[in-house]
Amino acid sequence: MLGLLDIVAIISNKNSGQFNNNLKRIFVEQTGDLTWICFLPWRTDLKTAKKYNLLPKEGNLIVYEVPDNLLGATPQITLDTFNSISQDFKAVFKEYELGNKDIAFWGLSAGTMPAFYLANRYTCRKLIVACPTVRLGEGIFSAFAARNIRKKSIENGYNARTYDELIRDINIENNLKHLPEDITIHLARFDKFVPFFGGNKLASKIKEINKDVVIKKHNIYGHILTLYFFGKENKKVNLSH
Repeated sequence: MLGLLDIVAIISNKNSGQFNNNLKRIFVEQTGDLTWICFLPWRTDLKTAKKYNLLPKEGNLIVYEVPDNLLGATPQITLDTFNSISQDFKAVFKEYELGNKDIAFWGLSAGTMPAFYLANRYTCRKLIVACPTVRLGEGIFSAFAARNIRKKSIENGYNARTYDELIRDINIENNLKHLPEDITIHLARFDKFVPFFGGNKLASKIKEINKDVVIKKHNIYGHILTLYFFGKENKKVNLSH
C-alpha cells in the first residue's frame, strides 16, 4: 500500500492542469434529525461520493463539490474561492433556516478547510473529517500531488510561509477554538495528497483543546485508500449516526 495508489493516480491524471472552478451545491433529502453540511474531496462529484459511500447515511445533506481553485496557485485565488463558499453558506443558512435545526459538518480532503472554518463559526453537533492538514500552504509546498500548484506558486513568488501568512484566517489551525465536542478525524499515514505530518500536527493541537476527540490513523494506507475504507466503514456502521 504505502501510498503507491496515490502516486499512480497522480501521475496518470492527464487533466492535472485543467481546472473546474464552478461552485456546485446540491440538496439531498434523507431521513434523520441532523442536517449535514458536506464538503467533498478535490475533483469528486456527488455521483462518485454516493458510489463510494462518502456521504452521511442519515439526515438531510447540503453537499458542496469543492472548486479546484480552493487550492490556488496564489493565496488570493484561494481566498476568493474560499470566500465564495463562505458567502454561499451564509445564504444557505438563512434559506434553509438552519439556525432552528441541528447541523453537523462533514469534510473530506480539500473539503476539510471549509468544514473546520464553518464548524468554528456556527453552532453544530458534530464534525467528521478525513485527511485534513494544519496549514494549506505547508501542504501545497510538501505534497507530491500539489507539485503543479507548487510550481505556479513559486513562479508567483510565494513559499510555504508567505502563502500561509496571507491565508492565516482560513487555515485550519486558526479555526479550532469553538468547535463541537463531538469530533472524529481520519488520517492517512502514507498520504501523497495531504502529508500525514500536517494532519498529525493538527490532531495534536485539537487534542490539547478537546481530549475526547476521536483520531483514527490509517497506518498502511495513502490518501485514496483511506477515503475508500472510510466509505466502507461508513457503509457498514453509518458514521453519521
